[in-house]
Amino acid sequence: MQKKEQANSLIMVYYNTTAPRTTVLNRSATGRILTRAAAAKHSARVYNTILSTRGTAVGRAVSLQNSLGEAIRKHCLPCPVGGYYARLRDVTLIQNLFDDANILLEDIKDEIIREYPSIIAKVQSDLGKFADEVALPTATEVTSKFTISLRYINAPVPVTGVLSGLSQEVANRVKAESRAAVDEMLRAAHAGPLADLKRVLTEVADKLRNAERLHLSQFDNLAFEIERVAKLNVLDLPEVSDVVAAARVVVQQKRDGLSDQDRTVIAVDAESAADKAASLINELGL
Repeated sequence: MQKKEQANSLIMVYYNTTAPRTTVLNRSATGRILTRAAAAKHSARVYNTILSTRGTAVGRAVSLQNSLGEAIRKHCLPCPVGGYYARLRDVTLIQNLFDDANILLEDIKDEIIREYPSIIAKVQSDLGKFADEVALPTATEVTSKFTISLRYINAPVPVTGVLSGLSQEVANRVKAESRAAVDEMLRAAHAGPLADLKRVLTEVADKLRNAERLHLSQFDNLAFEIERVAKLNVLDLPEVSDVVAAARVVVQQKRDGLSDQDRTVIAVDAESAADKAASLINELGL
């Protein structure tokens, strides 16, 4: 019953973005190259960069979109068929992250408008004669393409009720398979945070064995991922709790002045916890 209540306290979150394209097919240049090489039409394409992201407000807009997606992901479980499972208690936090980012995105759009003459001048200079063969976007066209959106819907639930037109036998099978599919999707979603934890455990083990200097921030990053996995264990899966317990052993040994022997012992613990995580991830089907 507790697991059912926890599953019912979830909501689906869908984060989507749009952005202007940064490259475009140069048909004229493509035609020249194909003719010169006596090549088939499908054998080559020439694309030109029409929008620079490096060191520009355009790049900052792209970075904001990506960082918001990562921030939202940190508070959710990835649904195997798209979107994220979020705990109802985290929805306010997620919405606040989105609202803050949306305000910042509007500020960055204003920056794009102000910077655009220099942005497009650099693009034209880099393109050389190609600039005469492709259409370059206007500032308004660029800013209008930058959008972020957040949608919420009910988490998937099993098929219930009367299924008109189906025999009782078929209806019962549909309901049973639907219930199993919903349960399996939510169970499999736990592999997402586990994969992040495994990655950090592996990195910590590598640093312990090979880094000349060990920064204690490595343990802080690990502690964050451990607590994230524990928080997102919405089904209270004992296998997930076992991985969390094994990883906590590593963090509990954080201290200054670790000897080579100490580092080796902790690395073994980190590798053991990473192996547990990897095994469970495989079992969950990621």
